[in-house]
Order: sequence, then C-alpha cells, then structure tokens
Amino acid sequence: MIHIVNGDEFGERLRESPLLNGEVFVWRELYDLGPFSSGWNEKEMAARRAVFLEEILGIPADRMEMVLRYQEQRLNRLPLDSQVVFWCAPNRHDQMMLTYLLSRLADRGLQRAEWVKLPGVEPPSGLSGPDLVQRFENRQPLGQRHLEQAASAWRSYISPDPRDIEEWLKITPSFLPDLRSVFQRHLEYFPSAFNGLNVVEELILQKIREQPMDFPELFRELSLLREEDGLSQVHLAILLNDLGDISPPLIRFEGEAAIIPTPLGERVLAGEENRLQVCGIDRWLGGVHLRGDSCWCRTAGGVLVKGE
Repeated sequence: MIHIVNGDEFGERLRESPLLNGEVFVWRELYDLGPFSSGWNEKEMAARRAVFLEEILGIPADRMEMVLRYQEQRLNRLPLDSQVVFWCAPNRHDQMMLTYLLSRLADRGLQRAEWVKLPGVEPPSGLSGPDLVQRFENRQPLGQRHLEQAASAWRSYISPDPRDIEEWLKITPSFLPDLRSVFQRHLEYFPSAFNGLNVVEELILQKIREQPMDFPELFRELSLLREEDGLSQVHLAILLNDLGDISPPLIRFEGEAAIIPTPLGERVLAGEENRLQVCGIDRWLGGVHLRGDSCWCRTAGGVLVKGE
C-alpha cells in the first residue's frame, strides 16, 4: 500500500501512526499555480515547472527539477496491481494534485485507487490518531471511470483554450463531484471583464479597503471566505506581489506591513478603471497564458470571452 500525501508535516504524521501500514510518499507540486502545456513531455514539464517554482519558492531550479523527475520516475515504477491511497482535501489545491495523479495512473494502465477525504481548512497534521484511522476506513474507492474522468479533466485544465473546461463541466457526469466544484472555482480566477480583477483579488481589495490588514490577518479572512480554494500562503503572496509590483500598483504596504489599496486600486475595484487596460497582466491559469489587455475574461454572467 502506498499513501500519497501533500505536505511533509502531514506525511510525518502518517508515518508516526502505528495503525496505518504502507509507504508514505509526499508529493511535491503546486498544480493550482503556474504554467502547464499539453505540448510538454515529462522532461520538459519538469524543467519548466522547476524554473517557475524557483521563482515563487526560492528553491534552486536544478534541485527542484531533480525532485520533480524523481517522483515521476517513482510513479512510473508502480506495479499495475499497486494499492494507491490518496489523502486529499476537497479544495482546489489538493484536487488538482489528485486530478493530475489519477490521470497519470490512467495513462499507466492502473485500474483503481482510493481516496481518503481530509478536512478543507484545518491542517490535516492536527488530526488525531483515531480520526486518521476512521477517515482511512471510510476511504472512497476510485475505479476506471474515475481515472478516465480525471484524465479528461486534466486535458481540459492544460488546454490553452479555457472553454474546454466550460465544455467539460457541461458534458461530464459527476463521478468526481468535488472536481466539478473545483473547476467552477478555477474559472473565477480569470479576470473580470468589468474591472480586470479575479474574484480573490476583488476580495483582497474589498477587505483592505474596509480595514488595513497585515498578511496573517488577510490570509485568515480569505481562507474562511474561499474554503474550497485551499488557498495557500504562497498563492496569496503571489497575488499580493502581483497587485503591488505591477505598474502602477493597486496596493501598497504602510507602517508595520499593513496592506492598503492605492487610489488606483480603489478605482479599479469600483469599475471606474480596468486593471487589464491600465496595468496589463502576465499570468498562467493551467494551460492558459493571460497576457496584455486582450486575454480571456469573465463576463458578469460568468461566461469566458476573449478580449479584443
């Protein structure tokens, strides 16, 4: 039995449990962030992802590439009759990892896996021993239809055309119901045609307009409001850096790291100006590269359209 988990702290928690047998394998990636492409092979994907992860985490790209290639090789060596157990929360962060790994198992020809559902907000490392065992005993079997659905979802996620996700949501049955919610949340990360902000950026500006906040306060607020995102501190830091580093900036830091909107940030939030037209954008959402002021946006009705 192989337990695949997200996070070293929780991996150690499982290894310490005397009631759970098998190998614990900590998978290290952030599939809800950064670039992907259906045109990359396994080697190119590791190299490109390593460069991106160095930018956001500070881990040297050569070291990160070695980690990424090792875990892919480990996955390739799994016997086809392996009992693979994924420990994942139902949020966007964990579900995108689960989607990718199930798609890889489908490519390998594995017929089944199992999923232990973790809490969405509270750190899983804080779960008691009995709770871990109970969750393990209530694990969900994932068969061929789940693996095939994950593979089709992953192809949609890394497509350069985000309408593939919209089409996937329309025609795909709910074998993986949490993934449907995750994809709906994912589409909210596309900028609004109204002001050029995604939903989380709007929440950031709304919260700091009401009251200046430091990073921990803002993270707590957003984690509660966007529980299904599994928003990490790394992801929030990327969003804040982007809002503060673009020219002209939409936020600024004041005093002891209090975050406040700039006058432009206030106007953009109100829809008086559009972030894409004033500041532009350069960001990846799965396989979609958002660039300039002519990128994919959400209409007021939630439909994606390509800017002119």
